[in-house]
Amino acid sequence: MNRKTEPVSLSTLRRRTRVDVQKRLHQIRTDMTDMTDMDMTGIGAEDRVLSENTAPPSSAAHAMSEVQVYTEEDMELEVDFDDVYCDGGGTSGSDSENDDDLTSLSDNIANWAVSFGISLVGLTTLLSILHITHPNLPKDGRTLLKTKTHYAIEEKAGGNYHHFGILCSLKVTISKYAKTLAEGMTLGLQINIDGLPLFKSSSVQLWPILGLLVTIPMKEPVVIGAYCGPKKPSSATEFLSDFVNELQELEAGFCFGDKNLKIKLHTVICDAPARAFVKKTKAHNAFHGCDKCLHPGQYQNRCMTFPGSEHPQRTDISFNLMVDELHHHKGQHPFKNVKVGMVSQFPLDYMHLVCLGSVRKLLQTWLRGTLTVRLPALIVDIGCQANSSQ
Repeated sequence: MNRKTEPVSLSTLRRRTRVDVQKRLHQIRTDMTDMTDMDMTGIGAEDRVLSENTAPPSSAAHAMSEVQVYTEEDMELEVDFDDVYCDGGGTSGSDSENDDDLTSLSDNIANWAVSFGISLVGLTTLLSILHITHPNLPKDGRTLLKTKTHYAIEEKAGGNYHHFGILCSLKVTISKYAKTLAEGMTLGLQINIDGLPLFKSSSVQLWPILGLLVTIPMKEPVVIGAYCGPKKPSSATEFLSDFVNELQELEAGFCFGDKNLKIKLHTVICDAPARAFVKKTKAHNAFHGCDKCLHPGQYQNRCMTFPGSEHPQRTDISFNLMVDELHHHKGQHPFKNVKVGMVSQFPLDYMHLVCLGSVRKLLQTWLRGTLTVRLPALIVDIGCQANSSQ
């Protein structure tokens, strides 16, 4: 059975050839020395003296010197290792083919991991298994995916900001549904802006800009930009400048594959404090703070209320014209250069308004309020048992 030869590097071939040449030279010297000793043994003492005095240095000694000169100079200088072991008709072609195959395999694995959302741990485990038969594959999934480890972080609005990019963050999702998208189609983008503290013992805050396509069935949002600083951004216009500039370009249209697409802002989801910050308006608990009507507000029981429904509603046009000057402060809003309704496309936050707002207050009143409105203990126990059985 023929034994499969292992690939050998060029430096190893040179070293092995050099050792083989030295062994052959040593063997030639040894053989010629033995021949000289044999010739000198068969000659008498007188003849040996005569030959040493009269005869020119020839025979074996001269032949050995000639052999030595030939082997050390000619063999070492005339042997071209690249021509012998790296002939273009032999291994170089196969090596280039192997490199191409390896590159295509790496690209296929990377595309597969991105298309099916394979975790980094799972991809690294797969590469460790394939590395046994394909030693040239990377061992870590980050190397295969060429994950960026250095980001362009700029100082703005009193902190550090990095813009990942709208199109760059949504590229994978759009690629999945590229075949179903029509030419010139407009994709609706829903964004969320909110701040959250990172540590209990520090005032450092993180303000991410999250994006989600509503035209395409998208399960999880992507990060478009991220701000981190000792407090919330000092300027909403500066904080959102990179996002607004890119959105302007995408509204005009962009080429994705063989189709021309557009991205338009669909809605901006924020809680009440973040919405007031982004729109540069009064807070929800201040006079003239209602987002939907022109009611000036009425302070009752230590709370700001907006009773009644007879006051005119706010519109996108009246907001842009700043008809209610007391509702605005700190100048124009940062979305003035993009197509977005500052009233109609900024919905009220359901979670804080209903789930954590009015409904929670009603439950607290029914469970721990005065006796005139508190629910009987029997009804409360039935409700607790019903919740525990679910």
